[in-house]
Amino acid sequence: RRPPRSTPLYSSAASDVYKRQTLLVPDGTWSQARRISQRITTELQLPYVTLESVPQSQYLLRRNRRSGGVCTIEAVALALAVLESPMVAQSLMNFFGALVVRTLWSRETVELFPGERKARERLRIDQGASLV
Repeated sequence: RRPPRSTPLYSSAASDVYKRQTLLVPDGTWSQARRISQRITTELQLPYVTLESVPQSQYLLRRNRRSGGVCTIEAVALALAVLESPMVAQSLMNFFGALVVRTLWSRETVELFPGERKARERLRIDQGASLV
């Protein structure tokens, strides 16, 4: 859902090299972020900007993912791709992807190498046996 009075973020917004821009990004749950952004834009009279084409979120750690929504770091990366360069955004997304994979790995949801689950299970059995 697009906020009222929002304008799409285009690379032409960043075309003036000498113009300093500040991107304020509220972080929190959907309802918290909405309240924060409404308060900021009302009090400071700042414009809303929106991202035009948003790919499906790669944030696989959340159970209830909103269709067409992305997590904060993805939104920042998409905005930086427009305002700075796609390379800056890709660096951030590489870090983010590693964070997601490592978190899933630590939860034993994914394997980083073939046979890892069996090896982990064998390790648990061996450790349990040595404790007895």
